[in-house]
Amino acid sequence: HLFVPRAAYRTNLGGGGAVPGLGTNAPGGAIVYFYLAKAPDSSATVTLEFLDGSGAVVRTATSAPAKPGDPNGFTRLTPTAGLNRFVWDLRHETITRIPGRMLAEGAAGYRVAPGSYQVKLTAGSETVTRTLEVLPDPRAKASPDDVRAEQQVLARLQARMNEVQGFAKRAGAVRDQIRSLIDRTSGLADADTIAKAGRAIVEKIDAVEGKLTNTRGKTFQDVINFRNGIIDQYLNLANAVDQTEAPLTQGMRARLEDLNRLWESNRREVEAILTGDVARLNALVRDKGVPAVVVPEAKR
Repeated sequence: HLFVPRAAYRTNLGGGGAVPGLGTNAPGGAIVYFYLAKAPDSSATVTLEFLDGSGAVVRTATSAPAKPGDPNGFTRLTPTAGLNRFVWDLRHETITRIPGRMLAEGAAGYRVAPGSYQVKLTAGSETVTRTLEVLPDPRAKASPDDVRAEQQVLARLQARMNEVQGFAKRAGAVRDQIRSLIDRTSGLADADTIAKAGRAIVEKIDAVEGKLTNTRGKTFQDVINFRNGIIDQYLNLANAVDQTEAPLTQGMRARLEDLNRLWESNRREVEAILTGDVARLNALVRDKGVPAVVVPEAKR
């Protein structure tokens, strides 16, 4: 059984905080209840999906084990026999994260627009769907067109942040492979030539990666100790848009254009390394006849 409230307000205000001497605020978002006759088997996955009017999934909560580096740990379900409750914060999925990297701001997904949504519960082979209406905050004065424009910008910002993180992860993976190549070919005749070419690429990757993300950001303090990358600048803008009622300001639009120009320059720099420089290194390795697998000499 799946029980969904008739409507939920879209609001900037948080909830759930406790104040000494006072009660606890109601959770911020849509409260969903579902009833299970018995506790699910350990091999069975229980999933709650929130779909927009077009049928696209905007948020998922699941009982499946979290994957390493999964940023969505707060969307884990822990279903039990009887009545269960889950609070959807009326936000999209979070952006892609690089494990171990600290971002300058929270990376929560952006708020959904008012409208009709579907809540889909899947428990094993059984599926139940209910409707959820997200009403506009009664204090908001934004027009539907303003809200739609805001949502389009937020969607583009989220896609761009995922793109930046994707390029950073690809560059990091290439660097790891090059370092491994240098290590495993250290005993070959052409080791110095390969190592010199490889280290030159690693240095380029290190330099450009620092433009994309704060590579030294390990704690919350590091976001002010070291220069932020473009991912943090996009994130700051996204949070400003998300936390401000529509319409978008001219300053927000201008800042987005500035960041897009900067990202285009960064993207070309990364692409040049991942295509041109790496291709030349691969050609050098083939020319030197470096084997795919190098068997270390036996120690005596």
